[in-house]
Amino acid sequence: MRILKQVKILIIGCVVFIGLFMASVLNAQDSEELEIKRFGILSPFVDETVNNTMEIVWEVETNRKVDAKYEVYLYSNSCTESSFYGKLSSGEFTSGRAPSQISYRVGLYEGLENGGSIESGDYCLSLLVSFPGESQIQYESHVEILIEASDNFAPEIENAFDNYLIKKGENFELPIEAVDPENSSLNYELIESPESFSINAEGLLTVNSESIDPGNYLIKVRVSDEQGASSEASFMINIVNEGVTLDPRGFSILYPTEYSVLSGLINRVQWSVSGVELSQIKVSIANSKDFIFNEFAVLSGNRTEANLIVNTYEDGAYYLRFVLTDKEGNSIGILSDKFLVLNNLDLTYKSTPLIFDLAPSEGESLATTPESISGKWSNITDTSSGSISIQAFLDRTEVSDKCNVLEQEFECVFEEGLSSGKHIFSLSLLEEGNIVSSKEWLFNIGSDDVVVDPTITPTDIGGGAGEKKIKFFGGEISQSVFIVGIVLILIGIVVLVVPWMMFIRWSKKKRDAFGSDTKKGGSSGPVDPYAAGNLQPIEPVSPTSTGAGSSTNKYQIGIQAIDDIPSVDYSIQSPTPAQSASNLSPLQEDLPEPSLPDTYTDEDIPDWLKDVGGSQPKGFEGENYEAPEPIQGTQPYGMGDDKPGY
Repeated sequence: MRILKQVKILIIGCVVFIGLFMASVLNAQDSEELEIKRFGILSPFVDETVNNTMEIVWEVETNRKVDAKYEVYLYSNSCTESSFYGKLSSGEFTSGRAPSQISYRVGLYEGLENGGSIESGDYCLSLLVSFPGESQIQYESHVEILIEASDNFAPEIENAFDNYLIKKGENFELPIEAVDPENSSLNYELIESPESFSINAEGLLTVNSESIDPGNYLIKVRVSDEQGASSEASFMINIVNEGVTLDPRGFSILYPTEYSVLSGLINRVQWSVSGVELSQIKVSIANSKDFIFNEFAVLSGNRTEANLIVNTYEDGAYYLRFVLTDKEGNSIGILSDKFLVLNNLDLTYKSTPLIFDLAPSEGESLATTPESISGKWSNITDTSSGSISIQAFLDRTEVSDKCNVLEQEFECVFEEGLSSGKHIFSLSLLEEGNIVSSKEWLFNIGSDDVVVDPTITPTDIGGGAGEKKIKFFGGEISQSVFIVGIVLILIGIVVLVVPWMMFIRWSKKKRDAFGSDTKKGGSSGPVDPYAAGNLQPIEPVSPTSTGAGSSTNKYQIGIQAIDDIPSVDYSIQSPTPAQSASNLSPLQEDLPEPSLPDTYTDEDIPDWLKDVGGSQPKGFEGENYEAPEPIQGTQPYGMGDDKPGY
């Protein structure tokens, strides 16, 4: 049993070692040196005019999954000759091995993240991506845009470009979901629609499907505010007869998906159809500005792809429209998600200095006024090796003259001190007059409330939230790697230890089946009746001589007392002449020769055999048993001298 316990400990140790080894291997893969493979801004594109709402989309790919932080800054004028304007937004996302497209919308009417409005003009939009806890490397991509700001921004239609299906005769109502930044009253109108469609003052779109023929209808709606600022949107509404199996839910657009980038000559549009057999598919394309569709492919119903050439298209956002026709001539229309055509896309980026070790730190609350604001920056840069100067702003007022620049460090001293309340500090690093990196953060003085830097969380199309790290043997591993290691350990225990325990249980049951007794120490096993201590002599009874060699002693075996076993002669007996003469098998040679009487007396014969026709044995269901006629021989009742008579 001691050996068994040692074997158990050895097995468990092996399982734990294997689990830790696999976890270390996975962690080593997660710990390889970080490398960025692809990074750049997709939207807004170069020289795009932005008003009302700006949709910022970028693509990033790294050699492993990693948590990242982004900051978006606006600079006045061009990206080569610019001055710091302010932080537009910031947040976190997750990058991975596959290219991820990160997107979010920011309303220009909301102004800058830390306060301040955005005026009309030319800007450089700069996107900075860093990887906290990984390295001091920061990457920057930028694009020049034109912002047309206004004191009155147009309403936003939130449920635009959706697909709907109506059975003929059904009542249909669609509320148009629109929001105005200034909260003014809105006016709704139909720009393009059949007479059977109408919209009321509250923005409720209705259709009388009884008075309109089945088909697919592209409905355009305009929403305007009291000052005349307006937005337009389109909806695809399909009307089919009862029993028609065409349904937008049975059609899936595989490519392009939302924010996919198309460029050049060959772009393969792909889709799948289920639940219906089609006779024809028409595909057309329209930009998001005028939404006028141009047909570019008419295909048979079994096709699942088409080539789209966009090298002559302007850069911008586009939509596809598919018109599906079944074997009976019924048709429906389907709008795709918005995708991008970027023939002038340039996904170039550069590494820039990362500003860190800030004091006061980002979001910090101080009880007393600090004497200075300081920080450091890394020396990683793709620019020339010229000297670095800084441009600093405190609460939007330049304070560069109060700052001293050391080797990769800065310190801005304020002898008069700072007032209580929230403060915004902006810092830009310049090399040969050009901005190479910027940082803006908040801190608070004289308040216990921690200032939380407001962020706009992006929609991460390619991944999820960042993984938590777990400290393990002096290092850090991701939570998923730790869980994998634990699972491997548990699987090893189940696979190795459980069968071993089942074998032990089976062995015990097998021993118990032959009888067992509890031994000292708690173990059990079958009793050996001839073992020492189990065979004990008892008091002899009075002897009675029966001949030489006889004994009257009794012995106790286990708990049963038995007499002496008489001796038996087991010697081989010689066969008789009659046995040798007979043709018997070897197993019959030791049997005595049978003998039959020469005659039978009346006492030897049963009464029922004496009168065969009389008292016969009864058969089934009370009938008499018909006995066969006896065969006559020299012996009574059919027995011959040399062989049986039956």
